Amino acid sequence: MKVLILAVHDWGGVGNLLAQSLRSVGVNAKFYVSKATPFCHPSICINLGQAREFAKSCDVIQFMHSEKFPLNVNISNKKLAVFHGGGKYRHNSKQISKKFNAIVGLSIIQTYDLFGLGAKYEKWLLPPIDTHIIKPVYETEGDKIIVGHYPSSPKGKGSETIHKIINNVKNEVPDFEYRYSYDKVPWKEQMKRISKVDVYIERMSLKQQGKKNKKLWYKTGVWGMTALEAAALGKVVVTNFLGHDKYKKEYGHCGLQVANSEKDMEQLLIQLLSKPKEDLLKLKEETRKWVEENHNLQAVGMRLRGMYEKL
Repeated sequence: MKVLILAVHDWGGVGNLLAQSLRSVGVNAKFYVSKATPFCHPSICINLGQAREFAKSCDVIQFMHSEKFPLNVNISNKKLAVFHGGGKYRHNSKQISKKFNAIVGLSIIQTYDLFGLGAKYEKWLLPPIDTHIIKPVYETEGDKIIVGHYPSSPKGKGSETIHKIINNVKNEVPDFEYRYSYDKVPWKEQMKRISKVDVYIERMSLKQQGKKNKKLWYKTGVWGMTALEAAALGKVVVTNFLGHDKYKKEYGHCGLQVANSEKDMEQLLIQLLSKPKEDLLKLKEETRKWVEENHNLQAVGMRLRGMYEKL
């Protein structure tokens, strides 16, 4: 099987990682992105000329992030798929679904909240993590538990709410350190600063405001790539997850620490931060093991290859 994955932007390096996942299970997969990601995620891609040539002989073409890239190559005899994930599809699902439903035989959905928005042939696929590159860092400096929060979008991740929760927790458990920054840094630097914490808070935001119509609010409450990366680094990850029950049915046990309200997150953090620092080690190891079993390159590659085989 030959698969070409195309992206205009490769947000979070997802398209690149999906190609790697497929290659890890024997699929000849190549990846092309026309614009570099602003987060400097390491990416291995072919150039435009190579993409056009490979498209002539490939079996499947997949468009990333709800964006169709014009290759100027006849693809009428190819099996087509699209990957929907994030705000672009959430805020424009009707128009985007109409455009892609006419040509694809598979719509891959990244987060559970994007199901049922009009796409045909929906299947759930969460992005993979390269657990060979991202190694666990269980030990951190000092005797205090270190809590971190480094959001890609402070508003989208509910950072102000997280700060408020942290202040409330300090009234109950004063002896911990809280680190946060809104600075956007290269991917390797992001991994480095997350590696220095014990507990990573990924988000506390269950809704997202519409971009065009500010009166519209969309239910989200779903974790992103940073949660998986922090888990792969061997951190205890605290986040929202309104799709927890659906995840259990499709993937099994979830290794994240889930809190879907401010009160629940506050109580969860008090519980975690009341432990001796060394007692978090088992939970860190369990979180890393969960990523290795459910979301490594091979696990995701097998799941995605199976979807293509049914096209």
